[in-house]
Amino acid sequence: MMGRSTNTITLISLGLLVGACGDDVTVTELAAKLEVDPTALDLGGVQIGTEKTGRIRVKNTGEGVLKLKGVVPAGDLDPAFTFTLDALEVPPNSEANLDVTFKPTELGERLGALVVQPNDSKLTDVPVTIRATGVTASLEVEPTTLSFGNVVVDTTKTLSATVKNTSAVPAFVQLDLASNIKLCVGSGADSSTYCVRPPAGADSDGAFELAPNTSVTLDITFQPTVAGFVERGRLRLRGCEQASCEAEIRFDGVGIEQGFLCTPPTLEFGQVNPGSCVTKEARCENIANEQVTIVGWRKADIGGTSSSPDFSVEAFTGAQVLGEGDSVAVDVTYCPNDLGNDRGSLELETDNPDPRRKYVIVELTGTGGGPDIQVQPLEINFGQVSLIAPARRTLSITNVGFDTLAITEIVMDALSTGAFRSPNADADSIPVGGFRGLVVEFQPIAEGPVESEVVIKSNDQDEPELRVKVRGEGVNLPPCSFQVVPDHLVFGAVERNRTISRAFEIRNTGDTECLLTSARLADDPAQVYSLPEGDVISERIAARSAKTIRVGYSPTGIGNHNGAVEFSISSPMSPFNTVALSGTGVDGSLLIVPNDIDFGVLGVGCNARQRTVTVYNTSSLNARIDSIMLASGAPAFSLHNVPAPLPAAALSIAPGSSMAFDIGFHADAVSEYAGAVEINGTFNGTTVTYIVSLQGRGALDARQIDEFDQLGKPKVDILFIVDDSCSMTDEQTALGDNFAAFIQFAQAQQLDYQIGVTTTDTVEGSPPDAGRLVPLDLTPEERIVTPLSQPSPESDFVRNVNVGIDSTGTEVGLEAAYMAFTPPASTGHNLGFVRPDAVIVVSDVDDQSPQSVDFYTNFLLSIKGFRNTNLFTFSAITCDDPSGCGDDPGVAQRYQEVTTRTGGIFSSIMTDNWSRSLEDLSVSAFGFKSRFFLSNQPELGSLKVWVNEVEMGERELSGTVNWFYDFATNSVNFSPFTTPEPGAHIRIEYSVACL
Repeated sequence: MMGRSTNTITLISLGLLVGACGDDVTVTELAAKLEVDPTALDLGGVQIGTEKTGRIRVKNTGEGVLKLKGVVPAGDLDPAFTFTLDALEVPPNSEANLDVTFKPTELGERLGALVVQPNDSKLTDVPVTIRATGVTASLEVEPTTLSFGNVVVDTTKTLSATVKNTSAVPAFVQLDLASNIKLCVGSGADSSTYCVRPPAGADSDGAFELAPNTSVTLDITFQPTVAGFVERGRLRLRGCEQASCEAEIRFDGVGIEQGFLCTPPTLEFGQVNPGSCVTKEARCENIANEQVTIVGWRKADIGGTSSSPDFSVEAFTGAQVLGEGDSVAVDVTYCPNDLGNDRGSLELETDNPDPRRKYVIVELTGTGGGPDIQVQPLEINFGQVSLIAPARRTLSITNVGFDTLAITEIVMDALSTGAFRSPNADADSIPVGGFRGLVVEFQPIAEGPVESEVVIKSNDQDEPELRVKVRGEGVNLPPCSFQVVPDHLVFGAVERNRTISRAFEIRNTGDTECLLTSARLADDPAQVYSLPEGDVISERIAARSAKTIRVGYSPTGIGNHNGAVEFSISSPMSPFNTVALSGTGVDGSLLIVPNDIDFGVLGVGCNARQRTVTVYNTSSLNARIDSIMLASGAPAFSLHNVPAPLPAAALSIAPGSSMAFDIGFHADAVSEYAGAVEINGTFNGTTVTYIVSLQGRGALDARQIDEFDQLGKPKVDILFIVDDSCSMTDEQTALGDNFAAFIQFAQAQQLDYQIGVTTTDTVEGSPPDAGRLVPLDLTPEERIVTPLSQPSPESDFVRNVNVGIDSTGTEVGLEAAYMAFTPPASTGHNLGFVRPDAVIVVSDVDDQSPQSVDFYTNFLLSIKGFRNTNLFTFSAITCDDPSGCGDDPGVAQRYQEVTTRTGGIFSSIMTDNWSRSLEDLSVSAFGFKSRFFLSNQPELGSLKVWVNEVEMGERELSGTVNWFYDFATNSVNFSPFTTPEPGAHIRIEYSVACL
């Protein structure tokens, strides 16, 4: 048998492989192999209304032809899915494409399955899962509103908005130019005032594709063509056909002519008092898109009229560049010199070349006048106040302006502590020159310090809101018992424009301390009373001791005056107590010197040196004294040497005569004492009572302390009494020519001075000078020289001091001084010049006045009050040659004595150096002292002196004298090289003799 070859035939689908070799034939079937990639298709998110196709590869990895029946859904297939197969036969190593398309109409995920079916029983179906989600693109715009603000006409401003596709599918963004907006390029004659610039890659309509989770910037530009209107616009962006794909940008802006504006356009200062200043701010801002450079500002004319000089503008210091929203503030100050309306303008210049926009004007208006609030004090310290009894103090509110002051609101406790209140904190109107007292009450609610503020609101332009600090400390004390002696202070008859003081005692009658928390004037309608030592600020009164409160009375008119002092004390039964006040202002009175005696500090169990009181009859009628007695309730004081026939019968004092008596003081405890001597009688036919006030203090360590301030008074009044006899021509000329040397000290110390002139002649002329300021025919403003005198103080003084040489030749300088400061001159012609600090007489002969030197010296010292004798000096430029200097021989002894007793300067009228003499004299006259009078008689060797808190010995180790005590004048006198400088504080301590 022959051999056979074997052929293998592999069938894949329909194919056969037949091979012949030799005699035997072998048939081999070629097999197809089906593979699907992928078997799970996820198309992801697909924008609703669009479609997305994914491809599945149907592979034939076998050797035969792959034949397919097709592809069928495995169950219900969502209609959003469609599919196509591009071939039913797949050659070996080839593939067919099964494309699956998802076109959603609704949001949400969709699932499906397909089956790839081979046309071969030897091959199995292959399932394919499909997944897709219907989504929509989401656009976000930031910001959704663009406000362009102010944009200058015919200029542009561009703002940007960000558009973001926040979805997972691309957004094909179309621009819907909804309202008043166009594309920035290629828009032809479109009159829209806004335009949008699409991003790079946009088509000619501005549409662009925005990938998922990406953003793009759109620039929108505003170019107004008309001023004064609000231009609005709207741009809509579409990311798909559905409304949910839309986003919108709205915008607005205003076209303006001027982008640099000042507010307010008119700076109104309202009413401002002459002499006061108010500063207000003109704020100028770049409110538009253009950068502005300020190149200057100045005060400018307004309407062809020059700006008032009462306005001033802060200096321009250099160019300032302002971007949009930047501003500059310019301070304008208004200081009216007189009453009336003022106008002006502030002009700011910019770098803008357009003349319409280069300058900005702020009008300025103001009126000299209006109300002016003055409040005293500006701080109240209540000190310690008992929890069981409140304290009161008074704020003085005065209208010193030219129109009604409206108090619109008073906030008593601005910090809400609960401790401060007032019974009269209502809104009010105060007329010009009017006054109102505001009672401030402090009632602590707990121990410890507390502070707050009183806020006074008014229509005062320069002080619309005035704040007063108030503070105090609450303390817990037991109730105290006390007695007031006297409970009514009677001041008797007091010559108007003169001052007398009197004190009352608050006696602690118990065994525990009393806390005196306040003492104030509660009732003074005529404003003639005062507390010379100020309101009391919390003082403790030891058991069985007393505290004195001194009250001053200065009548300005004739008639009776009533008032009251209120004090508060740590007594829950009687926290507030009142002491009545009464006095009578008269035109003339007995001259009683001193009328106010302070014995100072005295050791317990000691007697003080007795003080002499002299009573002068200054009238042309006999004066009758019916009684001289101590006021009740003052056993520490005693009367001595009362002249007969008193007390049995009345005493008569002839015109120009005087009488005297003595007063003693004995301190029997550590306490303060107050009393008075009452002098009852008849003066100028009228029944009167005069008072001599008495005070003293008992202490275990009887050290008296006298304190002084060198040149402590800012106001100084000086009277020149010039001899107008025929021998005084050259001296009057020299006095006027050298006035500059006299006034230079006052100018250097910036003193507020008044200088008047009268003559030594009181009887010549029709009418005579009689102590009146000259020249008689000038106005009061011209007769009194001040730093503001026009054309100059020097020229005014030269005019006034040339008094002529036509007097009678009887020179009565002291009498002229007396007449100058008593009625009728003091209350009429010389009104306003009634409290001089110095008198200077210039005469070539001695004084020939009718009264004694004692009388005139005591009178002059009494003008400032006997507690203030250091505030007055009498100086003289007169004759020091025994052979005489004028018509009469001899030294001017009377003038010299008054000069010595008042601490003044005596200079020779025969000097060749008037400039030096006046320069030396001015230092004393204007208050610069080297002699300081003591208030009590010291024990020798007990004096100690401090200057500015540094003790100064009587002598240096080298023997140089720093100061010495003068027994005759009871004064401490500094040497020329150690005299305290202006502003220095001098304290002198000493022991008082125990008698």
